[in-house]
Amino acid sequence: PNPILEYDDFEKVFLGYDYAYATGDNYSALYNEVPYIFSKFKLNNNGLFETEEEIREYIKEREKFINENPPLTLESGDFTVIRLYEVKL
Repeated sequence: PNPILEYDDFEKVFLGYDYAYATGDNYSALYNEVPYIFSKFKLNNNGLFETEEEIREYIKEREKFINENPPLTLESGDFTVIRLYEVKL
């Protein structure tokens, strides 16, 4: 629920919230699942959720889907909510 890493020394523009691997290939569940499986959810112009409430609702729906469908239907792994910004230099 709290940021693990945050830099306040830069001017930044909020892009949105993603649900992805924090390490490795940074696979984004949103990019790969929302358009095809969870199309009721609307992403912003950056392909991300605009609010924390929206991403929490998506995660609940995703967990429900995993419990109701065969194993390995969706990517599994160490997903985390990532708050993304564009840093202005």
